[in-house]
Amino acid sequence: MTLASVLGFFYFLALTTTTSQEISIKKGCQTKCGNVTIPYPFGVGPGCSLNSSFAITCDNTTAPPTPFLASINRQVVSISVHGAVIVNQPVSPINCSSEMTRGFLNTSLEGSPFTISARYNTLAVLGCTNSVWLRSDETTTVGGCMAICQTNTSANTNRSSCDGLNCCKATIPEGLQRFQFSYRSIQSSSNGFCGYAFPVDKKWFRHDYRNYTGLLLNQSFPYDQEFISAPLVLEWEVNNPQLNNLGACRNADDYRSISNIDEYSDPSTTRLSFDYYREYEYVSSTSYCYCQYGYQGSPYVPQGCIDIDECLLNTTITYCNSGTCFNTIGSYKCLFPRGAGISKGKIASISIGSVLGALLLALAAFQAVRTIRKRIKNKRRQEFFKRNGGLLLQQQLSSTDNSLDKTKMMVKLREDSKLQQNEDCGKESEAIEVDDMYEDFSSITGSMRFDSSSITIDDHMRLLGS
Repeated sequence: MTLASVLGFFYFLALTTTTSQEISIKKGCQTKCGNVTIPYPFGVGPGCSLNSSFAITCDNTTAPPTPFLASINRQVVSISVHGAVIVNQPVSPINCSSEMTRGFLNTSLEGSPFTISARYNTLAVLGCTNSVWLRSDETTTVGGCMAICQTNTSANTNRSSCDGLNCCKATIPEGLQRFQFSYRSIQSSSNGFCGYAFPVDKKWFRHDYRNYTGLLLNQSFPYDQEFISAPLVLEWEVNNPQLNNLGACRNADDYRSISNIDEYSDPSTTRLSFDYYREYEYVSSTSYCYCQYGYQGSPYVPQGCIDIDECLLNTTITYCNSGTCFNTIGSYKCLFPRGAGISKGKIASISIGSVLGALLLALAAFQAVRTIRKRIKNKRRQEFFKRNGGLLLQQQLSSTDNSLDKTKMMVKLREDSKLQQNEDCGKESEAIEVDDMYEDFSSITGSMRFDSSSITIDDHMRLLGS
């Protein structure tokens, strides 16, 4: 798949976002409450949600209207059809206490399809006078942290992350439906409050909590009377969705895109995550359901995944610029007139490129053959040198009194593989020269055939005049 097709695919998804939102809502049901879209399996009113766990009540007395998740009575901030919902969770300061004191999230998720997201939430502890332990039950500790006090308040105000100075954070275990912690204070404040400890959306904690000035004025004992709630990400699952054959459910980690999501993760971590539509930043870390490629809508709604007519979209996406687009089930086809679609310039470029490529390939093959032949030739020379007593000759030469610096042995072999295989050696006017005493030897006056096994070292030495 080319980069252009990948970009076109995501652009196409962006264009179809509005239609997808409309299809993901059950027919005849309220589409929005205030500024929040309510996709199925959530719903407002009787018969509009999958079950009571996903029922949404819409408070029309506020402006704009406010949606609430009825099963836990929490305000809904946003809903992702990919398995996540953000709610506003009440937050209250912790009382200073030198004794071990219990704290808990006054929202129970037990018996519901919701869990506290470990991927998108963190345990935040504001203030440096508390030690906090996160508990999975009455006695089991699964995390915690303690911040170090820093007197230079202005320096810490400009910090972009909570890294242990005047505040700290701890990882939340996966699958929690109850949230409880224990804390102990090492110092008391004038108002009796020693900061905050609460689970919160990582993205909000990185950027938005500093909007409360009271939390920054005294970071050893932070307190702001307007700070009464914070967003919490819940993940949800539908165990047995009634899917048609165009929808599917899968593990969220099986599908990844090229988008970095560090804008809502720890600054020290970078990872990849599913990013089908830009508004769906939050995706279940366990499983979610979706419509197959070429379809849009909601797999939770009966017949909710419908075919996308790509031919009605921008022609730059369909790649049918000079042809005719035909929509098919789950895809599309392009029909081009004979000779259309490729210009003469493109044909010339393709031809030139093909010729150059063929030439380069031929040159590479020629060079490879030359290299291989040269290696074979060198290997055969070494084999014949060893077979005909060359090693013994070298040993005898090294044991003589003659200076090796003056010794030069030159053996001219005919560059003929057939000659080498037949062990024919020499031709007329060729000889062996040692110490420039060529005149002391008679030349080989013809081609001679010899048996390598019959030649001894003494024969070699007599030839050399030793």
